[in-house]
Formats: sequence, structure tokens, C-alpha cells
Amino acid sequence: MRVFYSYSHEDESLRNELENHLSSLKLSGVISEWHDRKILAGDNFDRTISNYLNAAEVILFLVSSDFLASGYIRDVEVKRAMERHQSGDARVIPVILRPVDLHGVPFEKLLRLPKDGLPITEWENRDTAFMNVAQGVRAVAQQMSRANVQPSAKGSADVGLSTTTDRVSAASGRALEFLLEPRLLDRGVAEEIPVGEAREVLAMIRRPNSPGLAETIRKEEETTLAHTRKGSYTVREADVRSVPFTVPFAASGGTFGTESLKVKVQLQAPGLEVSESAIAVKIPRSGDTAVLSFLVRSRDTGAQTLKVRVVCDDEEIVSSLLRTKFVRHGGPGPSSPGMSVERDDSGWEVVVLAESELFITVTAKKSMTAAN
Repeated sequence: MRVFYSYSHEDESLRNELENHLSSLKLSGVISEWHDRKILAGDNFDRTISNYLNAAEVILFLVSSDFLASGYIRDVEVKRAMERHQSGDARVIPVILRPVDLHGVPFEKLLRLPKDGLPITEWENRDTAFMNVAQGVRAVAQQMSRANVQPSAKGSADVGLSTTTDRVSAASGRALEFLLEPRLLDRGVAEEIPVGEAREVLAMIRRPNSPGLAETIRKEEETTLAHTRKGSYTVREADVRSVPFTVPFAASGGTFGTESLKVKVQLQAPGLEVSESAIAVKIPRSGDTAVLSFLVRSRDTGAQTLKVRVVCDDEEIVSSLLRTKFVRHGGPGPSSPGMSVERDDSGWEVVVLAESELFITVTAKKSMTAAN
């Protein structure tokens, strides 16, 4: 059962205490919780709150003078929560944190927690007050479970679920439900790539609690690929960057399936040779995608910006920029990459080492062919 906290940030420390007292309900899988501190960077603040508020079965009003004074809480959260409470889609539970006058508020007639509506800060033992609230939330959850009022389409206790939203099919008039789940796009490219050589750009779509691409690279470096990756121009753990987004999984007929979402991951690299411009991939409901590999190559030196996009039904879900630099490279010795033997205008053979764009003379000798 999903629980939504509606509260003022002035009461964040009290909300944290309540979360701790609800830990046994979370660990036993009775509830999963959400509040606005879980919004990820890049998410739309208003839309994310609305989505979670519309998905919750239990909505906790953490009431104080600051709660009532907040225009956003009053006009957005309380208004929508009471609409869902009155329609039977959710249960609103006022939890009185600090003394406040509740005359005339929309939830004035609702039974409050803790016992007798005594504010938590007024209890002689605050832990006892929070325990009383936790027991009240447990009783509500058990009652709702027995009454089977929790819709089967929302029955998963997966704390990774983001929200559900309803859409109406124009053809059938039947409501289709969509589950939005948080994901992260991991992607990485080496800081430098040798000119003329193909190197990988890696990407992966993962759940927020997964170690993701960086961990995959770390394990590869520690095992079979250690001898080939060491000291080479390849993606390292430190090169991986992540960007958050959400993806929709469709459902109909009252239940959410386990089908994957089909998307394309694209690499756009103007002026570069790219092995594939797009790779079709399925995002599994319960896990990560495989690691995707693009090969890029350039004939010229210099900085380059790459764009990684995730596209679904020709609509971009998320995109991100990566930056790298193409350089000439090499080292001493006749077999070193980047080293060449050239002949100057006077007939001398010159062994040169290409380092960045500067040609450095290593040694020179008169060409026997030229002398003859």
C-alpha cells in the first residue's frame, strides 16, 4: 500500500521521526512511502507530486500551523487528497504534529492521530505518540486490505513504483492505466580517443537502486579485460554519468503485466563515424537493460560532443551530452602506435612521434636510397 506524506518542510524533522516509526510496516511489505524529498534531479516538481498523490492509497496530512499556512499544500495537495478521499479512492489520515486551530479546515471532521488528536509535541513521551500513529496506520492498512479496496492494478508493493495515471481510450472508452517507473540513463565515453581508431561509447538503462554501468565496468577491469583495458583509451568507471527519467508501462484489464518497454537508444555524433546510429532495446519492468555499445571514430583531432537519446514511439524520453577529445597518440619503439617514418625534402628519413598535434623528432639518418 502506497503512503503519501503531505507536510511542510518546517516539520521535516518530525516527518523523519514518523518514517522511522513506520519502518516495521515498510520492512514487512505492508506499505511503501513517498514524499517530495525523493524527487530526482531533473524531474518536473509539480507533475511528480501530482502523480504520486494520485497513486497513493493512504495520504497522511502532517498538520501544523505551517502546514495550514502553505498555499501549495492547501490549494493542491489537500484539495486533491480530499477529492480522492470522498470518492473512496484513497484514505486521508490527519496526523497532528503541533497545536493548531482546525476549525473550518476541509478535513475537520476526520478522525485524527495520535489518540484523541493530541499533538505529538504535547505528549510527555514523543516515541509513544509516534508509536500510536504507526499503530493507527497499520490498522487502516489491514482494514483496507481485508476490504480489498486496494485496486489490483496498483497491487504491487514495489517501492520503485513511481505512480499510475489514467488515460481513456477513444476507441473503446475504457480507461487504460499507465505505470510510470523511475529509471536512470547511464552513459560514458573515454576522455580521450586516438584519431583513426574506433572506441566504445557505452550506455545502459537501469533502476535507481542498481549499481549500473559503473559497476559493470569496474568488474570488467578487475577480471578478464584487465590486461586489455589497462592504460588504454577506453571508458572507465569515473567516466560514467547518469541522468534520471521515468518510463511508462502500459496496463489494461485491471492488472499490470511484466512486459518490457520497447525503446531505441540513439547516439548522435556529428562529423564522426558511428557503428550504429540507434539500437533497439527492451527495458524490463524488474531490471536493467544490457550494456549497449556504440563504436565511434574520427579522422581529425579536437574536442567532440556526443548526444545519447532514449526514444519511444518517435518521442524523446531523455537525452544527455557526452564530451571527449580525439588525439594523436604513441610511444617510443618501432612498433609503437602513432609513430611513423617519413622522408623530408632533403632525403633524410625522420622517425617522428605524434603526440597531440605536435610532431617530435626522435632520431634521423640519411636515407641510403636518397644518397645513391
